[in-house]
Amino acid sequence: MTATRNFRLVGCLLALLFMSPRPSEAEATTRTYSRDLGCGQFALARSQAICHELERSMEWTWLGHAIVSPGWRLSFAGVTKVFCRLAITAADVAALIPMTEWAGRIAPADWRLQNGAQWLVYLLGDKGLDQLTSDTIRRQVKLAISESTSIWNPENPAYPLRGGCAGAASRLLRTAR
Repeated sequence: MTATRNFRLVGCLLALLFMSPRPSEAEATTRTYSRDLGCGQFALARSQAICHELERSMEWTWLGHAIVSPGWRLSFAGVTKVFCRLAITAADVAALIPMTEWAGRIAPADWRLQNGAQWLVYLLGDKGLDQLTSDTIRRQVKLAISESTSIWNPENPAYPLRGGCAGAASRLLRTAR
């Protein structure tokens, strides 16, 4: 009976091994153990500067839900720091779009970069709407900044830029203590 149990255990382990992604597949996906967001792929210098600042603002944290998976990710607080530190304006929308899923099939593969760039657009609020490239994107941003339960709505108590950059900075200092 022990031999049968051992055989089943070995069979299960082999099945898990064969179902796991091969190293080449794992490399093709986001490497959350790295801060590298692939900033060199962008032609605009402002896109690269924003991307590098997003890399620096990433936090080492737990990812996933039921799986222990540490990695680097962006947080609302980190993106708010980038927004304030680089003084992001509506003129930066053209530099942000290539980093988002809104860029279409040429979008970067790293979901962390896509989220960070989109969050920066959301923080612009109404100011960035005219710079967006399509009505679909405009509707998505309008919904994100106007929905009462959205963190990107300035009326929401959890809005990252409550009180502007100075208010966000003082809130971040209080939570760091």
